Amino acid sequence: MSQIHKVNATSTLITKTINAVWIDDDNFFLKWLIPEMFKIAGTTLKITEFTSAVPAIERIKTGRQDIVLTNLFMPPPDGMDLIKMIREFNKKIPIVVVSARFNPKLYADAISAGAIDYFFKKDLNLCDLCERIDVLTSTS
Repeated sequence: MSQIHKVNATSTLITKTINAVWIDDDNFFLKWLIPEMFKIAGTTLKITEFTSAVPAIERIKTGRQDIVLTNLFMPPPDGMDLIKMIREFNKKIPIVVVSARFNPKLYADAISAGAIDYFFKKDLNLCDLCERIDVLTSTS
C-alpha cells in the first residue's frame, strides 16, 4: 500500500512496498538487482525467495503477498504445477514467469495455467520487468 510522506511544503515523496515471492532453483542475480532498481524509484520490493514450490505455496497461503515470480523448470512440482496449485486457492494474485526457456507452447501453457505474463531471462529487459511488477501490484 502506498504511503505519502511530507518532504517539504511543495512536494511529497510517495513510497510503496511490494511483497513478492520468487521461486527459482537458480542462483539468479535478478533477485538482488531488481529490489535495488525499485529503491531508486522510491519503492521497497521485499522478495521472499524459495528454491522449490511446496514451501512457497505455504507462504502464499499464509502471508500477505502482492505478486509471485516463478521459474518453470525446477524439481517437482515444477513451475507449471505451481501456477495451477496457486490458482486453486487464489485466483487474483499476479503470477509472472521468469524462465531461461521460451517457446510459444511454454508461453501458451503458462498463460493458460494462470500466469499473467512471461519473461525470457536471456532477453530480459529489467526496466520492462520492473514496470510490469509495478503495474500488476498497483491493480491487485
